[in-house]
Amino acid sequence: MVHSMASALVVLALGLPSVAQADAPPVLRVECLRTGEGQVAGRLRGIQAGRLTLLRNGREEEFPISSFREIVFDGPPPHVVPPPFTIWGRNDRLFAVRRIAAGAAAGTLNLEGYGWRGTNIPLASLRAVATRRFLRDGPAEEIESFRESREDPPVGHDRVMLRRDERRQVFSCAVERMTEEGVGLALAGSQKTARWDDVEWIVLSPSAPASAPEGGHLVQPADGSRLRVRAPELKDGVLSGEDGEARYRVNAHRLRRIRVASEAYVYLSDLKPDNVKLKPVLDVVWQPRLDLDVTGRAIELDGRIYPKGIGTHVHTEMTFATGGGYLHFYAMIGVDDTAGDLGSVVFRVLADGRSIFRSKPLGGRDAPEPIALDIRGARRLTLVTEPGSPVEPCGNFADWAEARLVRQPSQ
Repeated sequence: MVHSMASALVVLALGLPSVAQADAPPVLRVECLRTGEGQVAGRLRGIQAGRLTLLRNGREEEFPISSFREIVFDGPPPHVVPPPFTIWGRNDRLFAVRRIAAGAAAGTLNLEGYGWRGTNIPLASLRAVATRRFLRDGPAEEIESFRESREDPPVGHDRVMLRRDERRQVFSCAVERMTEEGVGLALAGSQKTARWDDVEWIVLSPSAPASAPEGGHLVQPADGSRLRVRAPELKDGVLSGEDGEARYRVNAHRLRRIRVASEAYVYLSDLKPDNVKLKPVLDVVWQPRLDLDVTGRAIELDGRIYPKGIGTHVHTEMTFATGGGYLHFYAMIGVDDTAGDLGSVVFRVLADGRSIFRSKPLGGRDAPEPIALDIRGARRLTLVTEPGSPVEPCGNFADWAEARLVRQPSQ
């Protein structure tokens, strides 16, 4: 994969020939559903009505967005300055926020990030809020307590941590609104407003009636936000789209990635395995990690970060129900870069209990390998990682990067 290319536009798609890069920004890569091999270059004209338009060799060509998995912009570097607020939304949404304001409708708010803006976002679609001050300077045990509360939120009430003169206290209350000035709370039978200078974090109860809808394309600006957008349109340098009641606008030059939502494929890390079998390694049981390597870090193979995948150790077997409706299984397999030069892992894949793939032993020094397997008709898919060497117990951090099931070939 190309990591950085200035003033060009590149699209990765199956069966399309490589051509010279165009001379105009932004750089764009689009990875095809089936294999992600091959390249086509051109200038991005826009996205509208489910189709992506490129200018190639002096003429415009259209591609259905549903043919691709990702649109990756080689544009600005990731935003490294922590935002004043980090907001977690329901269903994988994340907002790096520089300004919070009340929305036009009751129970909504407007958010402004670095190069993007969201309006009419339902308060009930959010899970948690934390200030930069708390995430940067808060005691480690309190940050861990916030993480646990965010992952297991209270039922029937919200939680807010307030700070006064270096003293912190958690209150059970109802968060009624968020404005530029602070947070409106129903606390102990009275209405109060807590200034943002006094707020450390907020965790909202999941019992609120409204929540963010499922699905939508995952749009990622350079500040690290994750926005869900349906029916995106890219026109006049702005990507726009809706997410239920909310509406988003993102400056095109701040885009980093659009993960395309399509019924044609599903990532295994978004599914719940039917069965997981584990054996201890040196008396330690290594649980599989979704969208992380087995140590809890980002999946990284040969210097490339993969946002989707499954990280395991050896002596791990995971079985997924596929229902017989998929044609292919694709993944990039290898030992995570965290292992350095260590590790020796054999990757195996079974369809309905029948072995359809077995890799050679792969270690930290080996390049990752793409696999593309025909699984048509299979109702169960099993991923197995085994030791590749009896004398290499360390560093067996096995990655199934971008592991996915595909229903149909690209269009």
